[in-house]
Amino acid sequence: MKKAHSLAEMLLSCDPRPLERDELEGFFVNTAAARDPVMSRRDEIRKRLEASPDANTKVLLSGHGGCGKSTELVKLADEVQNTFFTVSFSVVQECNLFHVPVEDLLLVMMERLLDACKNAGLADQFRGNEETLRSINEWFATELQITEEKVEAGGSAEGGVDTSASLLGRTLGLFVKLKAFIRRADQRVHRMTHEKPHRLSELAERCNLLIKAVKQALHAAQRRLLIVIEDLDKVNLSDARRIFLEQPAVLAELACNMICTVPIFLLHSPDRAAFERHFGIVELPMLKVTGPDNLPCPEGRKTIREIVERRVAPELIQPDALELLIEKSGGVLRDVFEVLVVASGAAESLAAQKKQSAVVARGNVRYGLNRRKNEYARAITVIDLPKDWKLTIADLYKKLGELRAGPVRVLPSEPATMVLLKARAIMEYNGEGWFALHPLVVELLDSLGESPWLSTPMA
Repeated sequence: MKKAHSLAEMLLSCDPRPLERDELEGFFVNTAAARDPVMSRRDEIRKRLEASPDANTKVLLSGHGGCGKSTELVKLADEVQNTFFTVSFSVVQECNLFHVPVEDLLLVMMERLLDACKNAGLADQFRGNEETLRSINEWFATELQITEEKVEAGGSAEGGVDTSASLLGRTLGLFVKLKAFIRRADQRVHRMTHEKPHRLSELAERCNLLIKAVKQALHAAQRRLLIVIEDLDKVNLSDARRIFLEQPAVLAELACNMICTVPIFLLHSPDRAAFERHFGIVELPMLKVTGPDNLPCPEGRKTIREIVERRVAPELIQPDALELLIEKSGGVLRDVFEVLVVASGAAESLAAQKKQSAVVARGNVRYGLNRRKNEYARAITVIDLPKDWKLTIADLYKKLGELRAGPVRVLPSEPATMVLLKARAIMEYNGEGWFALHPLVVELLDSLGESPWLSTPMA
């Protein structure tokens, strides 16, 4: 990534992905004071991890999608690199997001652990644990009955995987193939979880065996193991309920330090106690552009402006356009970047037609905001909800109408609000404990007027 000095370069500089470790120095902006002036959430997590060297600390990091959780976790890993050997992976990148059982998380975790150890040159440190690796290989061969032909059907091993020189390399080669297999084999879920009901506990046991072997390999370097599972907040409602409400002990009882992102709507579930006793919970406060009194929040707006200006030369965007973008983002950084990508493309197209100068103007941002508003309209849906919830689109818009009047301090724990939190239609400004509709959702409701949703034909 490099700072944009032309409209064309904004396509890459405003990519809404999290920052990588080597990009922190040039592009990271410390948002802690704008989120909560009393305590940084990175510091809070670090203190939990360092409080007891012998504890296997588990932390759930909650926050709205797009609020900056992943970048905060990258920064945390950078800050603790002398103490912790951090292995991170994204559920979006590694799993089949259509359905994410906890078994898949364990399989991917084992592959990522082995890959990280190989890349760190730790193969020699496993020589005293060859029996552990051998038993893991044998268990997968006998219990899962996955033949070479079946795993090959899922995809070939990734380039650079050592499948012969060491037992570590051969085990990694197996898991690379398994990972490719689980991303596409839908019938695998039924076969493994129903025909072999004992499989999950034994799979967790094998995962713990590998974790303990990795910890022993790290012992000489006096580093502790930290596993970070990102994007678990993006799984569907049913999978999230299974992982955190029905089976929370699977992840909680792994013999390592762990941070998982968790869907914010689960914190408002009446069943929250199911995972609360297994995990510490840290909520990343939203950046606030407007307070509960509907007045501008200078610190939040200043922080978002600095984030944008780290990536985009100030002369590329008119000041009033940037102010409109900040105001309508609701503090969601992903919205800021998504709109900038669209707005810069629109500005470049109009500049080519000689209809405006080569700069992002207010009208370009408005165009990008309208496109983003359509995305929010599509996100307000009842698809893939638990069957017993029996919600309709009308129920969701009725709830939005109830909250249209202004921010509230308490949000009822009910299915409709959980769905709307997941869609970011309702925003939780959890640094101070209040809720409000996303500004673009307010615009969406205004455009509908008083007409019943889905019942009025277009003129």
